[in-house]
Amino acid sequence: MNCDELMTRDVVSLRPTDRVDAGRTHVEEIMTRELLTCHAGDNVQRAEELMVARRKNRILVLDSEGRLAGVISLADIAAHDDAARAIQTIQRIANRELRA
Repeated sequence: MNCDELMTRDVVSLRPTDRVDAGRTHVEEIMTRELLTCHAGDNVQRAEELMVARRKNRILVLDSEGRLAGVISLADIAAHDDAARAIQTIQRIANRELRA
């Protein structure tokens, strides 16, 4: 896949000394280059496992031909999954963030 993604973390992790001028800074200068993908046919548990393993809260979803079909986020999972399970996934990601 020939694209990168701009993650919330890319923007919020900038140091105050980085002084990004949104009007002059190109997305490619601050985006995440390592893509995390799953397939539309994967189950939600697979997406959760990927999020935890890679400390991401969003995953690009590819169709059967490898084209971008959408994005699944922790918010999507929380809205459609058992609330306790969604909270557990969020905690697992947060715990990995704290150890990183």
